[in-house]
Amino acid sequence: MVSGGGTPAVEADRISGLDGTGMIIGADTSPRLIANGVCDHGTNLRVADTATPTIDADNEICADGSVE
Repeated sequence: MVSGGGTPAVEADRISGLDGTGMIIGADTSPRLIANGVCDHGTNLRVADTATPTIDADNEICADGSVE
């Protein structure tokens, strides 16, 4: 989970095979996602309503789970 506000960089993480959610972007956070792979979850990516992430094109967020 990326939370606590601010604009952290989340880079080169491989997250897979969890039953729950792979990556969560919390409220009021504006991370930059760079070269991450998020696959094989019930929900691959969840973004809070007040979050404003920048998701670079080099991320792999698979379609095998939902994106919320």
